[in-house]
Amino acid sequence: MSDTKATCEKCGVSILQMTADRNAGLCQPCSEGRKVNRKRSRVEVKPGRRLDRMCIPIEKYAETQNHVDYFYCSSVWDKDPRFESRSIMIGENRGLLRITKEDGQIQVLYPMFEDDDGRVLERAIHVLSKHWKAGEYPAKTMFASG
Repeated sequence: MSDTKATCEKCGVSILQMTADRNAGLCQPCSEGRKVNRKRSRVEVKPGRRLDRMCIPIEKYAETQNHVDYFYCSSVWDKDPRFESRSIMIGENRGLLRITKEDGQIQVLYPMFEDDDGRVLERAIHVLSKHWKAGEYPAKTMFASG
């Protein structure tokens, strides 16, 4: 396989010779008639990775006579490399909590990755505390804001 380079005849970007041969001297976007912003590369995009703190699903994982374990989740968003002003959901982070039925104490069994300020945890605890006060241990619940 050859690593010989060529230049796109339309936009001037460096491409593989194999691509130039296949597309009559054009890069793939130019051969398809697409406009590509060549002023910045994906590497130059500053990361904006963040957790969604507005919608936190909470789901029962296990229940015993003494306690209930809950997963709490948050979507992970980052800058969309295709559009300057948009973000894209790239995954989900989860944590695990245990609520004691007797006294309502909530213990973090597994902290949520990237929730350094504890805001997602705080909101999940708030929701579970309200359910405990009402004597409920729902299969699913959530924190929703906005």
